[in-house]
Amino acid sequence: MYWAKETGRGRVVCYAPEKDEAFHAQEWIRSALNGAEARGELSLWWQPQIALATGAVAGAEVLLRWHHPEKGLVSPAQFIPVAEATGLMVPIGHWVLEQALREWCSLAAEGVAPPRVAVNVSVTQLVRDDFTAIVKEALGRFDVPPSALELELTESMMADMPVARTRLAELEAIGVRLAIDDFGTGYSSLAYLSALPFDLLKIDAMFVQAIGSSSAADALVESFVRIAKALQMDTVAEGVERAEQADFLRCNGVALAQGYLFARPMPFSAFRDWMLRRTSSANRS
Repeated sequence: MYWAKETGRGRVVCYAPEKDEAFHAQEWIRSALNGAEARGELSLWWQPQIALATGAVAGAEVLLRWHHPEKGLVSPAQFIPVAEATGLMVPIGHWVLEQALREWCSLAAEGVAPPRVAVNVSVTQLVRDDFTAIVKEALGRFDVPPSALELELTESMMADMPVARTRLAELEAIGVRLAIDDFGTGYSSLAYLSALPFDLLKIDAMFVQAIGSSSAADALVESFVRIAKALQMDTVAEGVERAEQADFLRCNGVALAQGYLFARPMPFSAFRDWMLRRTSSANRS
């Protein structure tokens, strides 16, 4: 019954053991994830974003990780959809925002904070009337300049254009940067891209990783950059793993990049040490 409801309602499905297993797995995630933050099971891993022209750290994206005491690290691909579907993403997203700002402040106190910290926002957060007020209050409480916060939103979240337009206009007014994530993989309408106040276009890793092996991927990346420039947006490429990918992106005007070529996502303490080493090296040179 639940499987039929979740796949469109008004339909018949046949029982199969794998469906039962999938349902119980989702139920376990929902139950275990509820209260995970209070139990200290959630953490943020940081991945730097590098300016391709200079090699400097231009920002960092924070990525949510869940370490269950028995199951170990649970994949975000498993628990994020469940959190979205059950409403748990609202309190978890609030925690992610506050923790990112708290950790950025800690780095700033040591003089090694990246210029910006990027935080992913879920559709369940964006549609809330109080979301902008929550962001503004958190910035003020942690004394973080709005320009140091970048909120990342996926294309699929733009399907409800009136709500998106209202919320993004509110966020733009308080001075935070706005990024469209996974561009080219979702709703894919240039109308919303030109109508909404985005500062940054993120090129999805699936296109980046095909650079050099697919002329179509090369052409798409080039077209994404042209679109961004025409709309006065910066670009950041995700999933950069090889030097030739970085060279292609640099030559085609991509401003920023993140990926294993530069650094893997790492726990906050490791990222702090990584930034301290880079800062020390830069000061010596």
